[in-house]
Amino acid sequence: MPRIHKVKQGECLSSIASQYGLMSWRSLYEHPDNEQFRSLRNNPNIILPGDCIVIPDPSVKSISAPTDKLHRYRVKGEPTYLRLNLLLDVFGEGSVGKYVLEVEGMKEPLEGELGEKGAIDVPVLPQSSSAKLSLFDSSSGQCIHTVELSIGDLDPIETLSGVQARLNALRFDCGKVDGAWGKKTERSVQRFQKSLDIADDENPYGQITMDKLVELYGS
Repeated sequence: MPRIHKVKQGECLSSIASQYGLMSWRSLYEHPDNEQFRSLRNNPNIILPGDCIVIPDPSVKSISAPTDKLHRYRVKGEPTYLRLNLLLDVFGEGSVGKYVLEVEGMKEPLEGELGEKGAIDVPVLPQSSSAKLSLFDSSSGQCIHTVELSIGDLDPIETLSGVQARLNALRFDCGKVDGAWGKKTERSVQRFQKSLDIADDENPYGQITMDKLVELYGS
């Protein structure tokens, strides 16, 4: 019988699907019983604590095979990816070379070379909720920056906490991502709007501001 799962901070559709033995986040997002959830969250990568998701019963597949032989079965699933876009201009053009990403639950760190766009796109475990990213100087090979990452913590853009998190990532410091409208957040929104010549919306952070945040930050 289907169950209801209430989303907690740090969860994503992939981690919830894995928790209930489902092979893909699509099993949740595309299920007919989650039509209301889809209408609320048109981006399946970004959900909000408190959202309710219907968990369907896992489907059962039977395969007949002789008992006197060894058989191999391949389980098909959909990998979960962590995608990062880094703002590298703060380090100087061409100064960052290699990155090392240590992901919770993965035995070996992920390594690679950063291109000019600063994009990282790597497969991770569905249940991974944190990681440590280290950046290395392209000339000396020395570590020049380390940052702790919370995977799955980004709230939808329609929430103040979602606005704060995106502004922080774009270096318009709001301080703590707490969903509270204070002076620091207000100044950060104003600096962001001024940097792009955005006229103040009717609300402190209106639709024009949110659309631009999504455009610059990405989904």
